[in-house]
Amino acid sequence: GRVLGVVALSALGACDLLIWTISSAIQAYTEGFSIKMAARFGADDTDGFNRAVVSGAYLSVGAAVILLLAMQLAIPGILTLMRVRTEVYPYALLYLRIICAGIPFVTAYNFCFSILRALGNSRIPLRVMSLSAALNILLDILFVAVLKWGIGSAALSTVISQLFSAVYSLAVTRKLLRKAFAEAKYDRRLACQMLKLSIPMAGQIVI
Repeated sequence: GRVLGVVALSALGACDLLIWTISSAIQAYTEGFSIKMAARFGADDTDGFNRAVVSGAYLSVGAAVILLLAMQLAIPGILTLMRVRTEVYPYALLYLRIICAGIPFVTAYNFCFSILRALGNSRIPLRVMSLSAALNILLDILFVAVLKWGIGSAALSTVISQLFSAVYSLAVTRKLLRKAFAEAKYDRRLACQMLKLSIPMAGQIVI
């Protein structure tokens, strides 16, 4: 607001709730996978756990692609329905298009977090998100205040921090993922069971 002005700040305000809804829905969606993974892990069912990981990975990729395409197509219409002011509209549109480009990264790190939560590890997700938040702040200052690249750079800093979270969390879980993909295949029946948990959880957040 101090650097780019009131109009740019208004654009961020117009986008805030929509961005929160998307991120929270993705988190809830992957938490549904975590329930099945935790049940298999708790039952000492290694094969079942690996199949749950592989099935969750396929479901995460599918959801990320669908949501990314749907949002890029729907953003103009959503902003129109929200009655965003004419002078704010181009800023909000640019910001949302860049932010939504990070949907695959958000899905990736939330999926990895779902695996870690199933294993009872909440320390690594907290560490990743703390580092990501710090990186986001630093990049915001650099891109917006120092380089003065505009509102699009604020969105870009967020996407870069999300990419960092995705890469970091995938690196942490790579051994587990490699083993799961080597030993297990996609389980359609298990995937349907996971979706029965995930879709209502994501839908609840949206509502």
